[in-house]
Amino acid sequence: MKRIIYSPIGILLLFLASCSSDDRCGEIIDKIIVDDQYKLVIRFSSGATNTNSNNFGGALISDVDVDIDTYNSFEEGDDYCVE
Repeated sequence: MKRIIYSPIGILLLFLASCSSDDRCGEIIDKIIVDDQYKLVIRFSSGATNTNSNNFGGALISDVDVDIDTYNSFEEGDDYCVE
C-alpha cells in the first residue's frame, strides 16, 4: 500500500481526491466570443490565505469554452461550475 502512495499514480489520486466541487465553481465576470468560440470568464475563489509569501491569497480568473446554448443561458454574476 505504501508503494501506491509514493508512486506518481498515487500522488495523482490523492490530488484528485482532495479537490472538491467548490474548487471548480466560480462567478462569471464576463462573456466573450473569440473566433466563433463562446467563452465564459470565471473568477474561481481560492481557499488559501495570504499568511505566507508562498500562499496565493487571491482568485484565479480563467476562461472556459462552452457551447452557444450554455453561453446564452448564463449571465454575468451567475455562478458556473466546470464539469
